[in-house]
Amino acid sequence: MPANNLVPPPHTIPVHWGWLYFFLVLTFYLHLLFMNAMLGTSVIALVHEFKPGKDDTNAALSRDVSKKLVFFLAFAVNLGVATLLFLQVLYGHFLYV
Repeated sequence: MPANNLVPPPHTIPVHWGWLYFFLVLTFYLHLLFMNAMLGTSVIALVHEFKPGKDDTNAALSRDVSKKLVFFLAFAVNLGVATLLFLQVLYGHFLYV
C-alpha cells in the first residue's frame, strides 16, 4: 500500500490559505497574551492576599484584580477555541479528532 493512500486529500476551502493561516497565528498570539495576563493577575492577587501586614490598599487591589480575572479567562478560552478551529480548517486532513 503506497503511503499516499494513508493521508486523505484535503478539502477545498473558499478562501486562500494565507488568510486562514494569518488568523491562526493572530488568534494564537492573542490567546497567549490573555493566558499570560490571566496567570499574571492571578499570581498578583494571590501574593497580595497572603501578604503579611494587610491594609486597605492590598485588599482593594486583590478585589479589583479578581474582578478582571473572569474576563481574561473568558477571552483566553474563546481565543483558544478559535485557534483550534483555524487549525482544524487548515490541517484537518492530518488530524483525527
